[in-house]
Amino acid sequence: MVGAFRWPGLLSAAVATLAAVLPFLGALQGYFLSDDFGLIWLLWDKPAAHFLSLFAAPWTETIYGYRADEIRPTLAFSYWLDARWGAANPVGYHVTNILLHLGNTLLVLALARSGAALPWLGAAFAAVLFALMPVHAETVVWISGRADSLPSLFMLLTLLAYHLWRTKRGAGWYGLALLACFLALFSKQSAIVLPVALVCWDVARGGWPRLRTRAAWAAYAPFVLLTVGYLLLRLLLFGNAVREDALGMGIVEQFLRRQPTYLVAALTGLEHPVAGWDTLALVLGLMFLGGAGTGACVRRGALLKATWWRLLYLGPFWWLATVGPLAVVGYFTARHLYLTSAGLALCCALVAWVAWDRGSRMARGSVAMGGLLLLLGSFSLLLTTSGEWEAAGDFSGAIARDVQEQINAAPEGSLVVVGAPPTGADPALRTWLWGFSTPFALQPPFTAGDLAQRVGVITRPEVHCCASQWADHVRLAVSTWRAAPATLPVIVLGWDAGTQRLLRLTDQDTPGLRQQVEALQHAATAGDLSGGVDAVLTRLGESQMRFRLN
Repeated sequence: MVGAFRWPGLLSAAVATLAAVLPFLGALQGYFLSDDFGLIWLLWDKPAAHFLSLFAAPWTETIYGYRADEIRPTLAFSYWLDARWGAANPVGYHVTNILLHLGNTLLVLALARSGAALPWLGAAFAAVLFALMPVHAETVVWISGRADSLPSLFMLLTLLAYHLWRTKRGAGWYGLALLACFLALFSKQSAIVLPVALVCWDVARGGWPRLRTRAAWAAYAPFVLLTVGYLLLRLLLFGNAVREDALGMGIVEQFLRRQPTYLVAALTGLEHPVAGWDTLALVLGLMFLGGAGTGACVRRGALLKATWWRLLYLGPFWWLATVGPLAVVGYFTARHLYLTSAGLALCCALVAWVAWDRGSRMARGSVAMGGLLLLLGSFSLLLTTSGEWEAAGDFSGAIARDVQEQINAAPEGSLVVVGAPPTGADPALRTWLWGFSTPFALQPPFTAGDLAQRVGVITRPEVHCCASQWADHVRLAVSTWRAAPATLPVIVLGWDAGTQRLLRLTDQDTPGLRQQVEALQHAATAGDLSGGVDAVLTRLGESQMRFRLN
């Protein structure tokens, strides 16, 4: 029989589990989006031994037209495992994404309880808040979003196992921390901060006396050696250790300007939030918690020295350690803030606990109100953001079905212009659709055969996998179609972004369309060619321009 003292922990874990899983069940049937097509196409039928070679090679090889500087065998292997469910079945991939989010949520619960020394109520609040933060929609609902949740899992596990080793002194915990650090490094390069994070974790736990001996510092040596070895491997393979060649004053200035955007996106999931009751609730919740915590500290000196150190670790240090690597990333996306949000959730819980434990009755009321508002606002925003990604998955599935039906029904050798949108239509939240998806989406395992071998297929450059190869691909498709001995049709496909209805034209019912497509072969530049393809797609009708020429 489970002892009574265990029930608070079990109840906290159960509530955290529900918060991590239930909001994302609607994503299970969502179809593949964007990078999903290329990654699954590359990895689904590889032999298991292939993934050992990815410890010394880029995991995406050159499928996007260039050699990426990313060593991620653990991430690649996760796609291969999911493909055992059925390579073209999205359910298995989505189940893994939800389980990864659940694992991270339970690790936040454990870190809040053991590392931040919060009571079960405070730890449960941290875990539930993390589970419901709207910034997670991209990471969990989009299959390729696991590129951030998987390394976060190993990084959080490294911290927890290391902490348990420090407190319980079990050799198994230390071994688990080393293994998790190794897997984190080979999931994403941002894990190189782990050795410093461990030192600072000891400091935040009041560990300065512990660090005064050589034996204490020796505990960090294996983590440092792992990280140095990983950096040397990157230097050998790619000529850079941390993309240092991308650093410059322009990058630094851009990174500093993005800090407010990062903070807003980490809290709301949106780069440009839309005013609403949920956003207001989230802001008021933060104000109530911050005010109650500050008031308790001023009146009663409630913020003890150990708590100060933990707040510094979970606040400024955690932010810099998780956001810092974005300085060499040239684009913004919410999923890069997945691990960052764990620190925010733990900080909020720690502040709430200070006010609840040492504050007045009014302070406790403010904590309760602030926590409730924060959870309600986050949950509502999460439903909004994840709903956009789920809708994108549904739209992608409709596009895939229509493309397969139209190509299979067309005469062999026809030329098909596919106006699949690369991104979703909501300007407040960037969701992917078919960006970088072709030719992979037209090949096994997503189709019974290679559809691009049956007909010529033209897309916009944003939908093709490889920008450097797109123009040559279009010209070749047009020239091959024109050289056919018989007169074969041109079929133009697009989709209304509001209704997902297929829009279709052929040269037989649209005067001048054939000549317009033939002219693509003679476009002088890639820019002219892109404009020519867009002009062909606009023939679908000015009243139907909602199919997203962006």
